[in-house]
Amino acid sequence: MRKRTLPPAKLQRQMVRKDCCKRKTTPVLFKKSAFSFRHYLLLYDDTEKRAVEEMKHAEILTERILYLEGIPIITKLDKINVGSAVKEQVDNDYGLEKVAIQRLQRAIKLCIDEADGGSRELLEHILVDEERHANDLEAYLQQIKDMGIQNFLVTQVHKKEKS
Repeated sequence: MRKRTLPPAKLQRQMVRKDCCKRKTTPVLFKKSAFSFRHYLLLYDDTEKRAVEEMKHAEILTERILYLEGIPIITKLDKINVGSAVKEQVDNDYGLEKVAIQRLQRAIKLCIDEADGGSRELLEHILVDEERHANDLEAYLQQIKDMGIQNFLVTQVHKKEKS
């Protein structure tokens, strides 16, 4: 059996600590967002789904860190910004996704430089999810801009009936 190699300290800091802290903070934020959106069922469902995906990302990263015999930092949380209104919260969520995308891109580049294919592949899968989240939030922001917040919220109240 091949001995697992611990990623270099730089990779550990880039991939693991920052992103793991973000991954532990983000589900809390998205859960709070989901609660504030509870009257807007479509927005609530979408935000709840993102929170669950972020929790899965945190679990996957933690498992990878442990597999590489590293120590995940799960006690330090990033600052949580909860918006007082829907648009503000969507803006906050979008900002978090953009930061996550940048972190993941840097970590993936570092994985390539360090020939860590396993971590690179794992991070690329997470990156695809983060880009989808950012696109969804960007679409919400564009809809809010185009139709105004009140009209946007009306579209988020009821779930569409399946035919």
